[in-house]
Amino acid sequence: MYVRGKQFIGSAILLERSQGDGYVVRHLICQGIELILKGILLRHDFDKYDPLLHKKKHFGHSLCKCAQEVCFIYGLKLHPQLNQELQKLDSFFSQHLFRYGKLVEFFFPPDSIPFERSVRRLVAMMRKFDRQILADPNP
Repeated sequence: MYVRGKQFIGSAILLERSQGDGYVVRHLICQGIELILKGILLRHDFDKYDPLLHKKKHFGHSLCKCAQEVCFIYGLKLHPQLNQELQKLDSFFSQHLFRYGKLVEFFFPPDSIPFERSVRRLVAMMRKFDRQILADPNP
């Protein structure tokens, strides 16, 4: 799940660089964030998180809930601006508006929905997590 999430992020970055559709880029970013965070939770405690990750009342497709849980586990704090960016992304992603939102395009052009801060922090977190996995392949 974690590796698949990294590939979604990589795809989004390539699409963004080639001036791809902004909504598709944001959907791929969110998909990647979701899978990376869920992969980290599963690696931390598979038995605890596996039954919770797909249930809407626990985590569902909420980027914020997953990020808050990862932060809680690792004693991290979400910077307020990062939290605000994630909440905005989450409000579109959890309702599938990047994929299906017809009126969204008129009120929220893709450039009005930032993702850069989230990706920068996520990449830094992935590097740290990758080093941890290499150091201890068996959690």
